Amino acid sequence: MRTLAAILGALIIALAAPVDAQGGGDMEQARALFQAGLAAAREARWDEAREAFERSLAIAERPNTLLNLAGAQAQTGRLVAAVASYRRFLELATSGREARYRSQAGDALAALEPRIARLTIATAGLEDDDEVQLDGTTVTSLAASIPVDPGAHVARIVRDGEEVARQSIALGEGEVRTVALEAPRVVARAEPVAVAAPFVVEREDERDQGDGDTWLWVGIGVGAAVVVGVAIGVAVAVTSSESGPLYSGNLGDGMARF
Repeated sequence: MRTLAAILGALIIALAAPVDAQGGGDMEQARALFQAGLAAAREARWDEAREAFERSLAIAERPNTLLNLAGAQAQTGRLVAAVASYRRFLELATSGREARYRSQAGDALAALEPRIARLTIATAGLEDDDEVQLDGTTVTSLAASIPVDPGAHVARIVRDGEEVARQSIALGEGEVRTVALEAPRVVARAEPVAVAAPFVVEREDERDQGDGDTWLWVGIGVGAAVVVGVAIGVAVAVTSSESGPLYSGNLGDGMARF
């Protein structure tokens, strides 16, 4: 099998014929961009060639533009895009002069596919609204491996517009790898809880016991007062009998005793 570079070179030369004019300003612009892409490709200015072919294809999807674009994409390391362009060419180039290059396009496709790397993103801790991205593009399915170009890539998890997990990966041609991304757990914010004022519920027997104790102390107090009163009365009586007659003076009888 010929090398990919030889296949691409042959295709560029073979499809150097100008795009058939179909009239209209847009088609003329597509034709001019196609010719600019061919000129850049012949001088190995592959980035310029790819850009020119992409712009021409955006105006008019033509099989020969797809075939040349695929070659420029492969030369600039965009292997996944090149494979897609070759496959699209094979879908469209079923007749006419472009169909003559189906064999070369098939060879180029077969040479490119083994060079594509494949990446599987294993995630943990994802919330419902979390978004998994690879090189800034949302990953819609995590069930299968993702075909990627060899080189550096960044996988990350975005939550509420903020990056919460990130992993950088460098893949070689044809490499197959799994990268793990773990999102942090969401900690629920505690809501303030109203605390009721403390209160005491007394049992019925405790209230009864308290009332009984109160009346007991009242009774003791009254009894003590009676005893003290009696004692004072006795003391006064004894003193009166021993002290003699009351002093009579300016203060009146019985006001003071000496």
